[in-house]
Amino acid sequence: MACTASTISDDHLILGLISRFGFDHPASIALIANIILFVPMGLLVPLILRRPTFLLTMCLSLGIIVTIEVIQDVTNLGSTDIDDVILNMVGCLVGYFVCLISMTLIKKSESATTMG
Repeated sequence: MACTASTISDDHLILGLISRFGFDHPASIALIANIILFVPMGLLVPLILRRPTFLLTMCLSLGIIVTIEVIQDVTNLGSTDIDDVILNMVGCLVGYFVCLISMTLIKKSESATTMG
């Protein structure tokens, strides 16, 4: 079966939205922004915690995101949507893995410097 825009949009929310409307559509921009805006949280939470673990980082990030969504709902500022929570968590995951890779590379660099 050929992969067309309609088959992509049926299977994947993000790819379907972008392929149907394009990157410059406001819905696509909001979707991408929901991911990008929470990458820093995924980077910073492990740096703040004494003993960062994946589960602790994701639980703390989820708690912060849900708190933001509840505040939006109670104050009627912004829109409350489960898609926002999911996409924000994707951003946190990206940030967490960037942090993990960066920390690994820094440790390797430090060990190579002290040995050489």
